[in-house]
Amino acid sequence: MKILDVCRFSALSEYHVATCSAGLQRVLRKAIRCAPLWLDFAVICGHRNKIDQDQAFKTGHSDKRYPNSKHNADPSRAADLRPAAPFTVADWNDSVRFGRIMGFIEAVAIDEGVPVRLGLDWNKDGRSNDEKFKDLGHIEEA
Repeated sequence: MKILDVCRFSALSEYHVATCSAGLQRVLRKAIRCAPLWLDFAVICGHRNKIDQDQAFKTGHSDKRYPNSKHNADPSRAADLRPAAPFTVADWNDSVRFGRIMGFIEAVAIDEGVPVRLGLDWNKDGRSNDEKFKDLGHIEEA
């Protein structure tokens, strides 16, 4: 994949990436360096401690209780992403925008030999309409 070097992680995104496994770090760092500007993304979560996982479960942002999420591993085997700015509250439901970013990152993972699973297709059948819990910006090691 061609390195474009047009997108960069913020310090906060880099902090979250650093809490992830070596394989996820490699995928996320290569993806940000290869992404065109319209696919720019931010990493908003890597590792989650018990308090953060309990809060994510309570608010419906996770369907897993601590310590059953891949976010709870140390290093984390999961990361949550969102499109970079401009980004509004309404964008959380933009499945096409998320899908384009996540599909791109999935292609980078394949290129890097890191098996992943996306929160928009948990059973990896290529469809999202059969999923009970959709987590559009979630990626984890399979």
